[in-house]
Amino acid sequence: MSEIRPISLCNIVAKIVSKVLTNRLWPVLMKINSETQSAFLTGRIISDNILIAHEVLHHMKHSKLVNNNSMALKLDMSKAYDRVELPFLEAIMIRLGFCRVFVDWIMCLVSTVSYSFLVNGAPNGFIRPKRGIRQGDPFRDSPSISHILFADHTMIFCKAGIEEGADVRRILGEYEEVGDQGKYLGLPSQIERSKKEAFSYITKRVEERTKGWRGRLLSQAGKEVLIKTVTIAIPNYVMNCFLLPQGIIDNLNSFMEKFFSASSDTDKGVHWKSWEVSCVDKNEGGLGFKDLQYMNLTLLTKQGWRIANGEVSLLYKVLKGRYFKMTPFLRAKLRSNPSFGWRSILEGEEYIRRKKGAFDGNSLASWEWKEH
Repeated sequence: MSEIRPISLCNIVAKIVSKVLTNRLWPVLMKINSETQSAFLTGRIISDNILIAHEVLHHMKHSKLVNNNSMALKLDMSKAYDRVELPFLEAIMIRLGFCRVFVDWIMCLVSTVSYSFLVNGAPNGFIRPKRGIRQGDPFRDSPSISHILFADHTMIFCKAGIEEGADVRRILGEYEEVGDQGKYLGLPSQIERSKKEAFSYITKRVEERTKGWRGRLLSQAGKEVLIKTVTIAIPNYVMNCFLLPQGIIDNLNSFMEKFFSASSDTDKGVHWKSWEVSCVDKNEGGLGFKDLQYMNLTLLTKQGWRIANGEVSLLYKVLKGRYFKMTPFLRAKLRSNPSFGWRSILEGEEYIRRKKGAFDGNSLASWEWKEH
């Protein structure tokens, strides 16, 4: 029962009511949610928390202050939505100041759900749950950060003292110890000297995925679709935050090229065109595959664009306090002992500088003026 995945089926009336209530709630969401919460809010995305956690852990590890004994805890609640007590949800909304009528509408929507279980292929009665929310409806000069949240993922920062540790243990209570502490939201929270080793799991995932496909009788067109829709998507999440080492990109290109050309694990296949030519647009004689290196730079450039135009975000405040307190983003430098996340973002900034004439005629000077 721990892995049950209920399917929510809502009629059209419930969807309309849900949408109306969501639109009524939307204008006040930013006021009742802390800036440390990065889920389901306009202008806040999952990569913000990844980079913030990376920066804080990098600062904690490399801080030279004598009394800077700090620690970080990563918490992940199992079945977070299914554990929400409905009376608790009602009490929270009333405490936040919502009127009784609006709270009753919300509670009516979330408490009238019922589940029916298939036993030997036949439905058996209905069960009304008592908890859970129906899913499927629509540093120093930096700010002080004690925790960051993304849905059911939490990271807590505090002093590494006996009293603080006892308080955290008391608060956590009966929560079980979670595994895989080296990652936060699916990405490495700390990246050591060997960048290739830190991201080696990406090449393993791509290799395992392509090995499973080689045993099937796939046409060239089928292989092309799989590469463009599935294989390229595997490193995409990482490339939003970090610059992949050239060795990792070369390995990924090698796996994709071999899968596209070979008919089996032992067959090397015939490489009619180099992979560089295959990554050229079809209108120019290529096959339209994504160039991972340029794709990585493009995604990091997008992060730089968000930072340069996102003064209200927590990520902007953290990075500005650490690296470019007195200058605009486009004049920021590496400074001493920068994190790998900041190095990666600056690669995107450098790409903006080289391509500054391609941004709809906006010059570098006009963008810097806007940033001030």
